[in-house]
Amino acid sequence: MGFFGNCPSSYPLDWFFLDQDFERQYKQENLLAQLLSLFSFITISIMVIGLMGLISFIALTRTKEIGIRKTLGASVSSILTTLSKEFAYLILLGILVTIPVVLFFGNRWLDDFAYRTSIDPMIFIFTALIISITALSAVSFQALKTARMNPVQALRHE
Repeated sequence: MGFFGNCPSSYPLDWFFLDQDFERQYKQENLLAQLLSLFSFITISIMVIGLMGLISFIALTRTKEIGIRKTLGASVSSILTTLSKEFAYLILLGILVTIPVVLFFGNRWLDDFAYRTSIDPMIFIFTALIISITALSAVSFQALKTARMNPVQALRHE
């Protein structure tokens, strides 16, 4: 009989470091986090490129209207507000539609963990703020470029 009672000495000691075991268990979660970060970056890049193209198209189709507004004395800021307002509504609508979807799938994903945590509402506020600033800066850049053009060229455009 050995030192540990009935435990025969023929069993080898199986030891491991706890941090390495945790790293092995959460390897898939870390990979998922990296993939989500990559796809988020790609999605935001495509969003900005699409917004730039859309505002360019809208500004091109409304060139005559912008020229008439500038001729009648509209300021650059009022033209910028006119062009940006409809995009602000679309961004707000997109955020309001996305939040319940993220809450639903995020809570289902978090239910699989032993120690459950809740989703902090500040994440949604921060994300909405970043997306709004990014989208509105892209729209404002193109709208400002259009609003600064010579009204004579705008009226001669068609």
